[in-house]
Amino acid sequence: MHQLPPWLQDPQQPTQLDATPSPSRNGRVLAHTVYASLFESALERIMGGTPLATIVASDPRGIQLGRFLFWINRDETRKARYEEACLIAAETMAHELTAIADALPLDGSDATAALLEDVQRSALRMKARTYLMERWSPQRYGDSKRIQIDSTSINATLNADDLSRMSLAELRALAARTFARAAERDDTIDVTPEATT
Repeated sequence: MHQLPPWLQDPQQPTQLDATPSPSRNGRVLAHTVYASLFESALERIMGGTPLATIVASDPRGIQLGRFLFWINRDETRKARYEEACLIAAETMAHELTAIADALPLDGSDATAALLEDVQRSALRMKARTYLMERWSPQRYGDSKRIQIDSTSINATLNADDLSRMSLAELRALAARTFARAAERDDTIDVTPEATT
């Protein structure tokens, strides 16, 4: 039985004669130029609520999402601009939630198409947007626990991240201060039923 030469195999396998590709300086400069040209328009579209995966997939140059995100995160200025675009996207999504819930068209298109959307699909769209809003803008849309330390002077907002960073001793001290202030106010109400004779 004959073995097919490598150039006839499907899929074609690399051989020892093939040169291993090495990234050249021109290739890196070209990639940077391509990413930079996409970055500005991507920020605008992200702020409008378009997912980055959709933006990259629709680009005809074949850019990989992971490599593009890596390029964004390597530079602090680009990273900050991307995070700012995500914050604005969270605001955009917050405004879309009511339109989705009320089955209104988001883009001014045919209203009957929005009315015919499945209720479960609308609920999924709202849930996905809410999740992204919580991640992209946790201060505004995140799930934070509000602890009132003293009603007359200080209100402190502690979220799960703040509490997880505190040591056990700090948590005990916080609880002791909170209970001590509550005991000073003595605003407890006795709800024990009185015995009737």
